[in-house]
Amino acid sequence: YKNQLGTYFRNDYYILDTVSDFKSPQKYSNIFRAQLSKKELAILFFNSFSSFSNHKTRQLYLDADLFNNLELKDIRLKENTGNIPRMGYISFPSILQPKAVRNEYISYEFLSKLYKSIDTKND
Repeated sequence: YKNQLGTYFRNDYYILDTVSDFKSPQKYSNIFRAQLSKKELAILFFNSFSSFSNHKTRQLYLDADLFNNLELKDIRLKENTGNIPRMGYISFPSILQPKAVRNEYISYEFLSKLYKSIDTKND
């Protein structure tokens, strides 16, 4: 998908990187997030776990609280929030299930925990 979506991901990255330097970054991050559909947010969510994303990308997503409108059902994650290895995310059947577990939003804490498990293994 790199050829089709790479430009999209880079554009999102540079927008958030630029906004992070503003006096009121959260205000502009919220405006940016409001432009994205749930499907676009889900694509960005899964891309953040790919080898094309790095710690800085994930930190920009966290700082922007980009996924706070996504629900677990939107990405169909199991409830387990323990340390999930990167390979667990690559092999989707191990973390995805056909039906959503419950109607819960992806919190900053939840996402931070997932990102830490990836970034720790990559250091």
